[in-house]
Amino acid sequence: MTTLIQRAWQWVQSQSSFTSAELGHALGVTPWQAQRLLESLQRKNAVLVDSQTQRHQRLPGARLNLPGLACKSQSKPLASTGQQRAWQSMRILRRFGLRDLVATADISYSTARNYVAMLAQYGYLKRSTPAAKGPVSRGRAGCYNHYLLLKDTGPIAPQRSKTGLYDRNLDQELRHVELD
Repeated sequence: MTTLIQRAWQWVQSQSSFTSAELGHALGVTPWQAQRLLESLQRKNAVLVDSQTQRHQRLPGARLNLPGLACKSQSKPLASTGQQRAWQSMRILRRFGLRDLVATADISYSTARNYVAMLAQYGYLKRSTPAAKGPVSRGRAGCYNHYLLLKDTGPIAPQRSKTGLYDRNLDQELRHVELD
């Protein structure tokens, strides 16, 4: 079953120029829905609108990587690295300790510690109080730090790069964040 945006893109590829009304009629959607579809395609740099005629054109060489459509640049499944498994666990648990990550992501304690420290440095995680009642446990024997996921940017694990942290979900290179 194809999605509405997939059907819209397939129709757009067969047209030299078109209006939002023509797109709406071809897909059997309301004018408002057709306009939203075109705005989405414009954000993806797939179509261009002529401001004078209000006609849209597909940009030459434009390719969309939409799920379910055959495309040479179809994304590969996520690699099952330790950091990827840890990131998936963090997204599910939201509040966790290092031992939680070791158990759920099947990674070593040092991998969990290093990855958590890196994400905390870039503002993705925040150290929170332990689950047990009482004062903050930092430095106390028998107590473990817990972390809270602050930024869930998507399914792909952020990775260290030469100049900072690269987040493929945002397609951005992030710089170090100074935290209190």
